[in-house]
Amino acid sequence: MERKSQEYQDREFVNDYATTVHNLAFVHQFLAEEFERNKKYQDAQIEFKKALESYLKGWHYRNRLYDRRYVAQSEVRLAECELGLARLFLEQGDKFNARFMAQSSFNRSVIIRELYLRIPQQEFRINDVENIERESTRICKVCGFEPHRSYLR
Repeated sequence: MERKSQEYQDREFVNDYATTVHNLAFVHQFLAEEFERNKKYQDAQIEFKKALESYLKGWHYRNRLYDRRYVAQSEVRLAECELGLARLFLEQGDKFNARFMAQSSFNRSVIIRELYLRIPQQEFRINDVENIERESTRICKVCGFEPHRSYLR
């Protein structure tokens, strides 16, 4: 997938590149979640970071194309990876970074909600947003903070 994504990037097939990078990121996210379930936290952290990096690459291109559906999908995946890292930081006792990642995820949920509300056929995905907000809020509270809404990027 990495080789194919590079080929798409070299040929300036922006949409194909973004989709391939996004799919690669999903594989890393899946592995991270498996490692987390099996309490292999160091491996999970490595995979969440790889996933986050790949999703960000895809997000930049998807944002340029501005297909709201794809941008929202990338934002959801980024938020999920941030929550994964937040859980791992919490597991390590690092409440500062856990709260930082959870707050970032919470901020993304605001953007995701706005995007989904502008795409009538995607309204059913509001559950994704609510799950992100619920988990972000839980982690922030464990860290002794209330998440706050920020419209700044």
